[in-house]
Amino acid sequence: MTCNYHFRALAGERVRIDFEAIDLGGAENRSACLNGGSSSGSSDQDRLTVADSERDDASGSLYFSFSSYCRFDSKVQTVSQEAYFRVKFVSNADSVIGQGFSARYGFVARHKLQATRPLDRDVLSANGILPNKVIEHTIEFRSSQSKQGVFSSVNYSESKGYPRLAKFTYRFIGRPGEMAHIRFIDFRLDGPVTGSCSSDQGDRVLVYYSSSALGNPNAVFCGTQYSESVYSTGPHLTLVFHTDDRLTLGERGFNGNYYFTERVDKHELDTPKDQGMVATDSKQVTLGCSANREIRSDESSSGVLHSPNYPDGYQQLHCSWTFLGRANKTERVVLEIQELDVESRTTDISTALECTSKDQVTITKYIEMQMSGGKVDAVDKPFCEVRSSRPVRIMSTRIPKLKLSFYTEKASKVRRGLRFKYSFVQDFGILGEHKMQNQSLGCHFEFHSNRASSGNFSSPNYPYAYPEQLTCTYIFRARPHEITRIEFTNFDTETSRRACIPDESDFVTADDCSRPIGLASSQNVLCGRPERGKAFVYKFQATCVRVVFVSNDRYNSPGFLGVYYFDRLSNPALNRRMHVDRLTNLAYLQTTFDELIVFIF
Repeated sequence: MTCNYHFRALAGERVRIDFEAIDLGGAENRSACLNGGSSSGSSDQDRLTVADSERDDASGSLYFSFSSYCRFDSKVQTVSQEAYFRVKFVSNADSVIGQGFSARYGFVARHKLQATRPLDRDVLSANGILPNKVIEHTIEFRSSQSKQGVFSSVNYSESKGYPRLAKFTYRFIGRPGEMAHIRFIDFRLDGPVTGSCSSDQGDRVLVYYSSSALGNPNAVFCGTQYSESVYSTGPHLTLVFHTDDRLTLGERGFNGNYYFTERVDKHELDTPKDQGMVATDSKQVTLGCSANREIRSDESSSGVLHSPNYPDGYQQLHCSWTFLGRANKTERVVLEIQELDVESRTTDISTALECTSKDQVTITKYIEMQMSGGKVDAVDKPFCEVRSSRPVRIMSTRIPKLKLSFYTEKASKVRRGLRFKYSFVQDFGILGEHKMQNQSLGCHFEFHSNRASSGNFSSPNYPYAYPEQLTCTYIFRARPHEITRIEFTNFDTETSRRACIPDESDFVTADDCSRPIGLASSQNVLCGRPERGKAFVYKFQATCVRVVFVSNDRYNSPGFLGVYYFDRLSNPALNRRMHVDRLTNLAYLQTTFDELIVFIF
């Protein structure tokens, strides 16, 4: 049987396909997976491929190839370069039969997702399957052999970096009653092209709270986006390190330490012996954790906390933690709820606006209200449920203080409870492998052409909501005869109306560094969201470009992810002045000869 599925998007869209389950039969046999034929008439394997051409020849690009005897441990996503994809499924006449495959498809605006890099046909063998140079290796660390030790990616200490097209599995096997704890000392992979590790298919580390890599991962790390400490919920933990075929500067890999400890460790806050019962809301509540504990940045820079007995249920309790950072220009408090599983949960996993009980977590942030003469307002954000696959991360305002309260009305033996991470950061959670921060100026970062010709940058705390009352400056320094081009692949800031009014909106401006701050042309002010199928783009011919992001004290949004390029002028002899069309796919370039040239990208 041969089946072809054609996906045709509109102009300005991409096709996104997520394979959620694939089983084309046969016991797992990597050599057979790699060496099977691809011809539909003579193949000794069933085959599933994704390409951007309606023909089977080499006229198009191949994005995905899968055959019998292969196994995938997690969801696979592929995104088209243009507006077309063809999925081809071929089954042969032999007795090797599997369950088949299931997938989801979507048509997404081009600026929402970065396209998947096509498979390199020079790397692929003639049958369209990855050759035998693909590396797979499993490393085990057992508690029965050592309670602690070190681990790292292959070639970590060598300049050549880790191998391409590889899959390394690290299995940490504990004893009953133990938990595995890994702590990364260094972590630097190829940055995600989509801005999100969970949707990216580049170099990445998948985390599973079990002894095998089955189902969806509990966490995904990539680029420089990772958790310093990871704790298993049971005795075992598995890391799967996937590498792509790309090699970029700065890919060092990772190294760290591992530990096997008893299930109750130093991160669990036990009942103070002298408290026993306390009155809360006129009720007697047995405390399983501190009623109010303060954690300061000069005591601990980061850590993971959880409710007592996590993940084996919880008692009736009321816990409260207050996190206090240093009062300077850079330090911020970050709380990341990694899992919240309580009774009477809402159907909305990210907010408790529809909570039907008091079993919830509340995070309190402190905002200095400009309209109230500097009065500090405590703003509560409640949560009823947070899944480990979709954590919640909140950053403090310029007042470096956050409070987390966990309240339950009754005990539960079937719900897991609460687990969260705290950290005190200096870089505002801004992405960018090549960023250089001037800490004396606070949220001030520079990107230089002599360090990298392109890269990413983002709003603070991206892809989670940026904090209120913040001004961040991004300086892009180009070489002579270069154009600075900035494209926002994702852009979503709070605004109360279509016009970007500074006092009523969070906004981004851009201008030549020689112009005074605050005098940017209204044409260069961006806010809200771009129209469907379009993206915000800046282009300047200047050796220094300044981008400024400002948030007010009202509401916030996910912010932005940008990509910058330093492009060399094709004819630097012309004296050109660059203009920006803020909501279109066209940028206009006017020369001193009053001639109009239109660039389409």
